[in-house]
Amino acid sequence: MAGGLFSIHRGFFAHLGYYDTGMEIWGAENLELSFKTWMCGGSLEVVVCSHIGHVFRSRSPYQSENQVNDPVRRNTVRLAEVWMDDYKKYFYERFNFQLGDFGNVSDRKALRERLKCRSFGWYLDNIYPELFVPSKAIASGDIENKKTDLCIDASIADEQPELHMLRPYPCHRLGGNQVSEIRAVHVLQTSHESLKIFPIFIRASRTNLYRMEQRMSFGTGSLVTPRQICFC
Repeated sequence: MAGGLFSIHRGFFAHLGYYDTGMEIWGAENLELSFKTWMCGGSLEVVVCSHIGHVFRSRSPYQSENQVNDPVRRNTVRLAEVWMDDYKKYFYERFNFQLGDFGNVSDRKALRERLKCRSFGWYLDNIYPELFVPSKAIASGDIENKKTDLCIDASIADEQPELHMLRPYPCHRLGGNQVSEIRAVHVLQTSHESLKIFPIFIRASRTNLYRMEQRMSFGTGSLVTPRQICFC
């Protein structure tokens, strides 16, 4: 859901603790409201025929915009600390556990305790069961060419972004776009998409576990596809 484009009963919004006032500027408020709505006894409905306008300001009204180095990082860490339970570690792995200053979340944790909200595991099992959970991966980390110090990077290039072709990029050891996971069904996944191997390039696409071009095996330091294309 969009954090600023929704309709909610004022009493229920108050019951859920409104927005997290410890978050800065923008980012993650949409996830926080979605998580706690489902986990604390409510539900969220997408009304496809509704019309909502969003008027952007001519200048930023935020006093602290230049004081917060990475507001999205701060906000998402606050979200994870309060609502994601042990699953937060999989999120933190994406940026090497560099949490930064995310402030005090004790009041938000107390709110969750007071409302007797369900676990994040319940949310994944019942609300978003199709989401791939990294705990089901065989291995994870960078895919690196040791001779060149280049890693497979899932950031989308400006040219032909619709292809989602992966590219070598200097290894930065910060996780993010360079984190890959090997799933139990022998599919290699970067971020939320799996790798599809073609003779001349590698493309990230939505996972289809039954397509052979997305299957591969791992051993002795390399990845091999059914077409005998090897990542060494």
